[in-house]
Amino acid sequence: MINAKQNTLRIKYLFNLILILLLSIISYTSLSQEKNNQTYQIKDGDNVLSILKKHKLTPIYGKNGYLSEIIRLNPETIHDEGNLIFPKNEIILPIKSLELTIPDSVNYAEYTKSIENFKTKFRNFKDNDNYVYMFYTVKNGDMISMLLQNLEATPIYGTYGSLNFTIELNPKKRMTKGDLIIPREKILLFIPMKIALKLMQKDEKSVLILKEKPKELNKKTYRDSNNFYTFSELEKLYKSKENEKFNLKIKNENQMEFINNSNSLDNKKDEASTLDNKKDNSNSLDNKNKEPTNIIYEDNPYNNINVPNIDIKPIQLTGKIENGIIKLTWDTNNKEYSNMYEIKRSIKSKNSYYTIKKLTTKNNYEDNKLQPGTEYFYTIVLHYGKEKKIKSNEISLVVEPKQPKLTANLKNGKVQLNWLTNNLFKGFKYEILRSENNLENFKSIMNNYSNSIYLDKNISLGSKYYYKVKIFYEKDINIFSNIVEISSKNFKPKLSGIIESNKVKLMWTKNNGNKILSYRVKRSQKNNRDFVTIANNIIENNYTDESALNGSTYYYYVEIMDDEKNPTVTNKIKIITTPPIPYNFRARLDKNNNIHLSWDIDKGNNSIKYHLSRSLSSMQNYEIIQDNLTEKSVTDFSAKKGLRYYYIVTAVDESHISQDSFEITIVSPPEKVSNFHGELIGHTIFLQWDFVKTNIDTHFILKRKSENDEDFIPLSEEITANNYTDLEILPQENYSYILLAVNEGGISLESNIIKIKSFFGKHTANSLGITNGISFYTLKETNQNIGSNDTFYTSASPYAQIEHTQNWSDHMRSHFALGVTYFDISKSPIYAFPQRQFYLFNANVGIQFDLNNDWKIMYEYSLNEKVLLQTDGYDQVNTLIRNFQSLKVLANYTFYKYGFLFVQVEAGPLITVPVQFSPANLQFGYESALKLTQQNNKFALEARLFYKVNPLKSENILSKESEIGLSGKIIFDLGFQ
Repeated sequence: MINAKQNTLRIKYLFNLILILLLSIISYTSLSQEKNNQTYQIKDGDNVLSILKKHKLTPIYGKNGYLSEIIRLNPETIHDEGNLIFPKNEIILPIKSLELTIPDSVNYAEYTKSIENFKTKFRNFKDNDNYVYMFYTVKNGDMISMLLQNLEATPIYGTYGSLNFTIELNPKKRMTKGDLIIPREKILLFIPMKIALKLMQKDEKSVLILKEKPKELNKKTYRDSNNFYTFSELEKLYKSKENEKFNLKIKNENQMEFINNSNSLDNKKDEASTLDNKKDNSNSLDNKNKEPTNIIYEDNPYNNINVPNIDIKPIQLTGKIENGIIKLTWDTNNKEYSNMYEIKRSIKSKNSYYTIKKLTTKNNYEDNKLQPGTEYFYTIVLHYGKEKKIKSNEISLVVEPKQPKLTANLKNGKVQLNWLTNNLFKGFKYEILRSENNLENFKSIMNNYSNSIYLDKNISLGSKYYYKVKIFYEKDINIFSNIVEISSKNFKPKLSGIIESNKVKLMWTKNNGNKILSYRVKRSQKNNRDFVTIANNIIENNYTDESALNGSTYYYYVEIMDDEKNPTVTNKIKIITTPPIPYNFRARLDKNNNIHLSWDIDKGNNSIKYHLSRSLSSMQNYEIIQDNLTEKSVTDFSAKKGLRYYYIVTAVDESHISQDSFEITIVSPPEKVSNFHGELIGHTIFLQWDFVKTNIDTHFILKRKSENDEDFIPLSEEITANNYTDLEILPQENYSYILLAVNEGGISLESNIIKIKSFFGKHTANSLGITNGISFYTLKETNQNIGSNDTFYTSASPYAQIEHTQNWSDHMRSHFALGVTYFDISKSPIYAFPQRQFYLFNANVGIQFDLNNDWKIMYEYSLNEKVLLQTDGYDQVNTLIRNFQSLKVLANYTFYKYGFLFVQVEAGPLITVPVQFSPANLQFGYESALKLTQQNNKFALEARLFYKVNPLKSENILSKESEIGLSGKIIFDLGFQ
């Protein structure tokens, strides 16, 4: 029987070698066909994908797809960027070939492994019982190929790939380019069961795993929870599948071991016959290779025939676990009949047994092919006679479980523990242990627990916990999981703030968890942006911001940091600090003695306005005189001069919260003295003014200046009344007076200047004046003898004059003057002049009367040389110089005064007659002028603009002379003579 099995195995080996050779030939043929690729002419509307589908060249995509092959064959026609092709071009099509290639020389083991890998990689997904169906809602940016790759549903491409199968599963999927899918579309995916378990462990509610493939996708399927696995159901199914795979693996290994044992039995028979022939060498055999003398082989009569009346005793099986190995032992009470034992194992009691050891003659066995955490059942079968056997008792042993792999995550604010053990034995009990501060001092929070998911609800916010799970295995053996660390949701304090002692005090609720927290205070002057850290590593639950400026709006929040550097933030609050107190409040007088007030302030970011209050009494009866000020200075123009004022400035913010400054006081200088006037009374000058209203002591300073003084000299500095009599005056003197009021705040502005002339004395004052000017003349000549009329002009004709003035009294003065004029007649286009330039002399004497302060009248008599021009009616002219006498009367009015500056106008008639008086030659004219005079201490300056018409008649020649001119005069004071 053994030889027959060996022959069968040899035939199987030969068949596999033939198959390898056949596949190698096919592979070589497929490679050689590339040289015979067919060509295809591109038509309108073709694209690369439609051409490949038309010629059934699939799979298209992937590393071994025909898309990359056709691009490789047509590098100049098809471009990688967009796979662009053009009609009427010819392209080379790849030949349909097998997708499997086998190396030229492989041994049987390599070939078998290659075939298995091929079958595993390209297995039809429809028949894969390790995959499950998942109901999935598409998200933005999803692609089927990327989803399948992330879910490890491989291979993706190819005829048997997951991409084709997914498209087949979703016939109603909206058409898109490639494997794009529409967001919020619901599709069916076929994914590995172990991946589904991982997804459900993270979020069981949102991961929907179907128990079986639905006939169609609709809302009813989605809403019925009975269609979907729970985590525990899927985990149980997964463990069952894994156990079946493990048991199948053990069974296959045992079958191979059985074949090997059969071969070794043949060898032992040969060795036994050799031992009979060579007894001399029997002692040299190794003891452990010896077989007992009572071994029953296949040719033992008791194994091949039924022998009656054999008393077979029951077999007692016992077992134990040592070092992870199950050791079985049993009695040998039936060894005289048979010692051929078969060892069977199962994971179910009295069911599903399979052989793990055949044809053993020993009464012990060590099973080391075990799955941790699994309960195994064993029985021994004794074979005797022909097809006779007897079973031992059944025993069960539980293999020590593996260390559970514990994970922890937060679920709805609670800690959810999950542990995977792959234990088939469901009788294990668990104890959940927790520590709150370190990796020691674990305390039990749940005992005698049988599930693999636990939700710890008894936790505090802002805490860190350590967990481990203990499996009760035997009395003195406990298996512990790994230790996991997890933090509960961070405690989120409630932040509040108040203003205390002009500082911002922040407070937040205290953390009751076990974490050591530190706090970081953030502040901004703009809501929701530009926050900066103002305090770090705060361990208390309050903080005082001493850097906050008054009059500012701040936004705060607190960042909570635990030892894992996981930040949590509080609510944001808004704090408006009190307005700043104005300081360095000060007052001063400007150049016009107005009160100018200013102050400083540490201004924040809030809008601050100011109110200015004033009083005449300290700390009482204040009234606001200016409000809503935005600048930090103001001038009080309404303050009266000569009073003591008290001021307070108030800062007011947008919330109408105010802060007053300290009080200051200032005395304004007296107001300028008004109605200052005086008069000459006898030999004294009496001065008087209006009284100054004030609430403080005030006195006056009187200053005087005479004509010989350069500046005003104080006459009296302690005048308290509103009048004064100047007794110290000289005769024939002009006096000027000014008055100033004085108090502790300063001196008032100067009063108006008044001028008073003293009484008349025996001495008179005189002065010397020098005049220079320029005139332009127009001469209208009439020759009464021939009746001709002509007009002549002069160029600019300068003149000079010297004058002496004598003051006879306060209201009368006389003058005498001599002068010369350079008379320059302009050329005429008609007449030829025998002489055009002349020096003409004049002399005059006059008297002036002052009618009052503004009006004067002057009489003047003069002798003048004049030029008369006599024409002959053709082109000749005679120049005649004649002497004339004239008399003029001028009225003078002063219409503007400013200090010692006087502006005057004057006008009057003029009578002219030749020196040889003749009533027939008497002529009348006039003169007008504008005069500007500046009086100084020792001299005066005068400018005069004038116009004069002076008709002349002599020797039947009538000349109408018009003169316009401008003169300047400087007058020197010669004093009293």
